[in-house]
Amino acid sequence: MKRPIPEIQESISELEQLLKAEKKARRRERLQMLYLLKTGQARTRRSVARMLSVHRTTVSRWLNAYEEEGLSGLLSIKTRSNNKLSIPPDILHKLEEKLKSPKGFRSYKAIQLWLNNEFSLSVPYKTVHRIVRYYLGAKLKVGRKSHVKKNQQKSDAFKETFRLMITEAETFPGQGKIRLFSQDESRFGLLPIQRRKITLPGVKPISKVQHEFKNYYLYGAVDPITGDSFFLELPYLDSGCFQVFLDEFSEAYADSFNLMLLDRGKFHQAQSLVIPSNIALILLPPYSPELNPMERLWEDIKDGIADELFSTIEALKERVASILNNYTKAEMQSLTAYPYLTGS
Repeated sequence: MKRPIPEIQESISELEQLLKAEKKARRRERLQMLYLLKTGQARTRRSVARMLSVHRTTVSRWLNAYEEEGLSGLLSIKTRSNNKLSIPPDILHKLEEKLKSPKGFRSYKAIQLWLNNEFSLSVPYKTVHRIVRYYLGAKLKVGRKSHVKKNQQKSDAFKETFRLMITEAETFPGQGKIRLFSQDESRFGLLPIQRRKITLPGVKPISKVQHEFKNYYLYGAVDPITGDSFFLELPYLDSGCFQVFLDEFSEAYADSFNLMLLDRGKFHQAQSLVIPSNIALILLPPYSPELNPMERLWEDIKDGIADELFSTIEALKERVASILNNYTKAEMQSLTAYPYLTGS
């Protein structure tokens, strides 16, 4: 049985005052957790973790501290001084700069070898792991694929000029206010999604597999400013289904002129498409999926069904629909509100 969320003793106004007065980011995010729960913007540990971009076990640890020791216990943060790290501060700074690069290191062992080769510094593996994982907060991650043909300069320029594009969009003809939506599609099928698992040394995690290849596509669009969203289940990834999505979306948001940000898939640019009068398509630069926040939403949904087995497509659809229906607008906004889209 899941442990219930403890009652938040402080009032909303008290939490708002504490948030305004708190200068330290690590304490602010803990106060933000209480505020989200108190205001009802989040109802579960998982939803809080998603909105704050932390792991749900971290949220559980914070809530346990709050339940046992109150606000003072929650805001008590132990720090680790540099003199206990076994790495000189100047080298530690260089290591941190290296870890900021998307290339990173392939393993903690690689970091250990780098320290030895570059600075003749011999540091035990366990110490390297402790410093990198818990002091610097870096961990192994699955790399985002980047196409060899991608033009990074064009991608960066798109982000820098996007807000100007939105301002100029006021000249578009249309009814009502102008709104921005990020749009994308993702395939969901009976072949299970696998994710990493934590086990003790020498214990190989096991994931059940079934070789069923039936699938369907989920077409979606989210307003990254308000969290409003629109989704449609369709059988194929083609211009015909995309036309159905555009028509249905146009009716759902008939009172606004809608800018739709999407990738350069061929079916998005098919000559047979009839773009509704209240929609304008804005194409992302080639090979730049990281600019579309819908990718982050799909990843979050698939995390929710990872390692689950479904006997039928209908059962899978019900599960995915349940996850979508449980998102609040605030949660949807937190997943898709990329700064270059919102201007923040």
